[in-house]
Amino acid sequence: MNTAARIVIISLGFAACSQPLINDAEVYGNLRQIMQQNQLQARVKSNDLTINENSYALGAMADLEGELMIYKGEVWSSVAQHDSVLLTKPHHFEAALLVKSQVNDWEEVQISKPLSSMKELEQQLAQLIEERQATERIVPFRIEGEIAHMDWHVINAKEATGSGHDAYREAGFSGTTDNQTVKILGFYSRNHEGIFTHHGSFLHMHFIKADEAMGHVDALSTKLPVTIYLPKNPIP
Repeated sequence: MNTAARIVIISLGFAACSQPLINDAEVYGNLRQIMQQNQLQARVKSNDLTINENSYALGAMADLEGELMIYKGEVWSSVAQHDSVLLTKPHHFEAALLVKSQVNDWEEVQISKPLSSMKELEQQLAQLIEERQATERIVPFRIEGEIAHMDWHVINAKEATGSGHDAYREAGFSGTTDNQTVKILGFYSRNHEGIFTHHGSFLHMHFIKADEAMGHVDALSTKLPVTIYLPKNPIP
């Protein structure tokens, strides 16, 4: 299959959303359509996906009822419940937005200084990805260890009084985590703003903490040592 044949325009209808790989990652849904056009319907179901121990994914549940994350093949959902979140391992899910990749092996990259912001993380990733000649790819990455500070949220359109990202986020749950050990999964792409990253960012990141909470990462600062895990070459 040539490169041109592997690039798809995501249809508005659910039936047309089973699609081939984009940059060797599976992408379902469109963030701009979700937030600006209120298209919250399912774009993919778990039954349509191949999920095994090397599967990694993140996104949002259909109707924006909460967040989704697949980490080492384990499926997690997080739903806002007023002053807390409900973390479960669903056997089946439907997603309005999902980006997914298979990574069989990871390499560890030690970072010599703490990262004070997500922008610094993005710059560090851009350098590492450029060194691996993968600047046009969708690149999954992981961070595991103790972070200094993290702001995060779980979206909830069901309880929103308006439409759009701010309304959906306000109706959900927002939290902060300091000096905690977490696992973070992210996807980097400089070509997917408005598709699975917000405008002005090349990152989409979720975290999970000790089977207690999972959500979308809004702000992050790290401690030392910092280890970033990238797919071993060739990047999938």
